[in-house]
Amino acid sequence: MLRLLEIKKGFLKEREILFAEYNGKSDAFEFSKNYSVLIEDTIRIILANKKFNFALASAGSFSRRELSPYSDIDLMIISESIEKDDADIKEVITSLWDGGIEASHTVRELSDIKKYLSTDLHTFTQFFETRFINGDVLLYNKWNTQLLDSINDDSKKLLITNFVEDVRQRHEKYGDSPKMLEPNVKMSAGGLRDFQSIEWMMMISNKQLLNSQHELTQAEIFINHLKKNKLTTPAECKRLLESYKLVLSIRHFLHIITKSKTDRFEFLNQIKLASVYGYEENDLMSFMKNYFAAANIIFRVSHSIIKKFKVEFVNPVPDSLSYDLDEDFYIKNKVIFLKKNEQLTLSDIFRVFYYRAYHNAGFDDHLRTKIIDATEDAEENNWSQPDSSVFFREILKFPRNVGATLSIMNELGVLGAFLPEFGDLNGFMQHGVYHCYTADEHTLITIKNLEKLSNQNSAYSKLYNSIKDKEILNLALLLHDIAKPIDISGHEIIGAEMTSSIMIRLGYEEEEIDKVCFLVKNHLMMEQVAFRRNLNDAETLNSFALKFNSIEELDLLYLITYA
Repeated sequence: MLRLLEIKKGFLKEREILFAEYNGKSDAFEFSKNYSVLIEDTIRIILANKKFNFALASAGSFSRRELSPYSDIDLMIISESIEKDDADIKEVITSLWDGGIEASHTVRELSDIKKYLSTDLHTFTQFFETRFINGDVLLYNKWNTQLLDSINDDSKKLLITNFVEDVRQRHEKYGDSPKMLEPNVKMSAGGLRDFQSIEWMMMISNKQLLNSQHELTQAEIFINHLKKNKLTTPAECKRLLESYKLVLSIRHFLHIITKSKTDRFEFLNQIKLASVYGYEENDLMSFMKNYFAAANIIFRVSHSIIKKFKVEFVNPVPDSLSYDLDEDFYIKNKVIFLKKNEQLTLSDIFRVFYYRAYHNAGFDDHLRTKIIDATEDAEENNWSQPDSSVFFREILKFPRNVGATLSIMNELGVLGAFLPEFGDLNGFMQHGVYHCYTADEHTLITIKNLEKLSNQNSAYSKLYNSIKDKEILNLALLLHDIAKPIDISGHEIIGAEMTSSIMIRLGYEEEEIDKVCFLVKNHLMMEQVAFRRNLNDAETLNSFALKFNSIEELDLLYLITYA
């Protein structure tokens, strides 16, 4: 017992030093590896004199070597007979706790592979993330062999289908946007779990484990796999690596400052962490913009790969059912593909987004990558010229899919490159009762909110469906908060002036500009009158009515206020 107390004392001291030395310039992967290795070494020291017939392996983030300070230390015991090994298992776990390793453990037999394959996705997934620590290595290897052998075409389809649904349910619970103001850095869209989900899908699809390397985190191994197999570009791999590392680093700090397994990135902790990372006291916005950019990259890559798996395993369609959209693009199973391998022009990009909106389709990986690459040269290509806006304006006229199309434009960097003023909204934060998302995401959600009305049966939906000029309405929503990065107070007035400049640049007529500017300038008016004025006062109502030149203006402003 004295020996174990000394081991515990040494472990806790080294852990304390490791936690204390972590700062804003530290490498998140190095911290996780060092912490994981410290625990592994301590476990081996504790069990140095013990002999047992089962295999002891790390699991979860411990196995991935991506532990955060207060992450669960997950262990998996693989036994050929739990009944025979029960006493030894209890002795090992007790020794670990006495030695300072407060581990969570599960005990598995080889028969559990088949058992959980079809009954419990989360449990079965854990089997793919183990790393041998001690005990019977031959049994551990036998486990991995049987695990991979259990995967066939039918089980692949089942597991991938379940994964897709699991991601959907998780986003529904924790947030389906990477632009939430107070995200869960692990479970929200753009969080660590999105990245890990595509790792698991890839392992199942390829029948390949990622735990063979000992010097790297699983994230690094996976990104190397993406690069080696040309599943995305080297530039995108680099962005993905840095993004994952930043989000993991933030999770490390959340654990350290709260001294608990905290994954919700609340406002007060955002302020604390901005200081830790060296940002000035009043520069929280810059810090959080970096987080939102990182989360967006994780989200867009994982979303793209998940869609690829859906097409391959869930809804496969033969090539014979594809057809050409034009000389550059073709579509198959609601996915648009690029025929050529050249740099896309601005005209190409807006044309393919038009197809996307019209067909309610997605892009394949190669096309998405080409679009992202083209946005980096947007300034040189002068994206904001009037002749560039033809397809953009046509998209705004659609009765459906406008919000989703603009969201993908924003996700891939196209919207901010085409409208630099909108680019300034990316990652812009305004905490308050009306805002759960960054300004860019809030804006795009308003358009989606109105589009939902088209299939409903309500007074709102009847009014929305009666609007013939959806372009004016959608453009007003897109630009209603455009001036917030300049000044929140009075942003509607500045925004109207900015809207006029943008629409002139895009080639709109004066009558169209006046309509949209009126809506942007007055988008707060109806809410202010409804909740802050006396509606029983005739002067209030007369003053309100005189603001409008037509019933159309009243209808449009009413819908904008609803959105």
